[in-house]
Amino acid sequence: MDQKRHTLVFSITLRHIFPPIWRRIEVPASYSFRDLHVAIQDAMPWLDYHLHAFRMRNPVSGVIDEIGIPNEDAFEGEPIALAGWTIPLTAYFTSTHDGALYEYDFGDSWEQDVELESIGIRHPRTKYPHRQVRRSEEALAHRVQRGVRRTTLRACRLAPSVPRELECISHRRVTAYLFTNAATSRVSRAPPP
Repeated sequence: MDQKRHTLVFSITLRHIFPPIWRRIEVPASYSFRDLHVAIQDAMPWLDYHLHAFRMRNPVSGVIDEIGIPNEDAFEGEPIALAGWTIPLTAYFTSTHDGALYEYDFGDSWEQDVELESIGIRHPRTKYPHRQVRRSEEALAHRVQRGVRRTTLRACRLAPSVPRELECISHRRVTAYLFTNAATSRVSRAPPP
C-alpha cells in the first residue's frame, strides 16, 4: 500500500451506549496512532484532556499491544505502552475489518471500537482527516437541534419561575433539566452547574 496515495476509512463506535454513537473518518495511510487519536478527538468532539490508549493484536507476534503515551513510572508487571507517534497505522491495520479498542480517559473509561472499513485512494483538494457524514444524518441532526431549541423555549415560557441565568446554559442541559422535573409539574430552581 502506497502511504502517500491511499487513505484508511475507520468506523469508531462508542461502547456501552444506546442508541449507538459512532463516527466514520477517513485519514491518510501515512498517519501514526497519535494522528488517529487526534482525528478521533476532533470527530467526537472531545478536547484531548485525558490519557488514551489503543489496544490491538500485533500482526507479527499475535500479542495484544498497548499503543499510546509511554509511562516510565509503570508498576512492576504492568505493560508499558508503545509510543503512538512512532508507529504507523499501516503496521497494525493491514486489511479491512482489522479492529482495535481505543480507550480515552482512564478514569471514566470511554471505550470505543475502531474498525478499518476500507482502504481508499486520496482525492485531490480534500482536507484530511475527513469525517464522512451522509446528508440525511446532517438534516436529522439539524432538525433535532432545532426541535430541542423550540421545546426548550416553549418549556421556559410555560414555567415562569425559570431564572434568567438559563439563557447562558446550553439548550440540551435546560431541556434535560425541564424534562427531568416534568414529573413534579414545576421548575423551581436552575439546573446544577
